[in-house]
Amino acid sequence: MQVPQQMIHGRMSDPFYMEYIRRTEEYNMAVNHFHPYYEIYYLLAGDRTYFIKDTSYLIQAGDLVFISKNEVHKTRNAVNQAHARMIIHLDDRFIHSTSEQHAKLLLTPFAQESPVLRLPDREGGIIDTHMQRALYELETKPVGCELVLASIVTDILLL
Repeated sequence: MQVPQQMIHGRMSDPFYMEYIRRTEEYNMAVNHFHPYYEIYYLLAGDRTYFIKDTSYLIQAGDLVFISKNEVHKTRNAVNQAHARMIIHLDDRFIHSTSEQHAKLLLTPFAQESPVLRLPDREGGIIDTHMQRALYELETKPVGCELVLASIVTDILLL
């Protein structure tokens, strides 16, 4: 499936927002930034340099990056300019509406020692399958796609 260069679900002010972008030209964030919500960054293709707090990480396709609320970060080109990525923004409203009882468990990925997670093949394959399904949902927008996308995010947090 050839997907468009950009697809979005929701608005930045929603409890849950998802954005896919595929770039072929150079792209470097001009400034460090932070925001009052959690961010999951998944690199589908290419490589990037991700600056978080005071450390730079080289991330590759298949890597997940978990940014906590109010953490300074930005991305830059690494070796290749071309890349495709998925960003998921979620806030406490999403976490608590998903499962008040398990909110702490769902936030565990944001409390790891390293914000970058390179998964073994089996788990990486599961994440990739989730992201491919998310791309399908973003492109076709079938009835109930919001539920599928929210379920994908919850599954990623639990994995």
